[in-house]
Amino acid sequence: MLTAEEIGKLLSELRGPWRTAVYVAVITGLKVSELLGLKWADLDFAAGEIRLCRGIVHQYIGEMKTETSRKPVPMDAGLADVVTRWRGIAPYNQDRDYIFASPTRMVSSPIGRMLRYHIRPAAQRATFGTLVSGEGADVATTQSLMRHANVSITMDKYVQAVTPAKRDAQSRIVKVIPFPNVPTRLTEGSVTG
Repeated sequence: MLTAEEIGKLLSELRGPWRTAVYVAVITGLKVSELLGLKWADLDFAAGEIRLCRGIVHQYIGEMKTETSRKPVPMDAGLADVVTRWRGIAPYNQDRDYIFASPTRMVSSPIGRMLRYHIRPAAQRATFGTLVSGEGADVATTQSLMRHANVSITMDKYVQAVTPAKRDAQSRIVKVIPFPNVPTRLTEGSVTG
């Protein structure tokens, strides 16, 4: 499991879509398939929510499997700022485009290899669960944020903690893990997808 300091160091080493994707995953607890399925239209800045409509596994686009997995995820103002900055420099930034489209394929398709081969999905899930519980979120809030169907999955794998609501838990994580203040500009040779 990574500490907040280790996550900060990792983020500082990443560039372009990778940095933003990892940050969004750590802050929200989204699964890789959910992260890859996000389109700009899925972000509701006014409500401060991310609507989950689809998931992508091995380039196959599918609907969210359960009612629990379709529940909106909170989007803290700090997180909203990070994704807004990414949108300003992303090669594909229209509502219909995937947030993490492949910059090397010259199409608006998700950059699945980036996450599959460079960032281990299990580390992301464990890190999120640990951070949420470490910042004082109760089991029910952590279960809801991670969109587990039942609390035993959350208890068995990730947490044993106690506190209030989703937005508060996520806001605490945003404060603990600030987005690095280094350029995220895409540069030649910096992307493989």
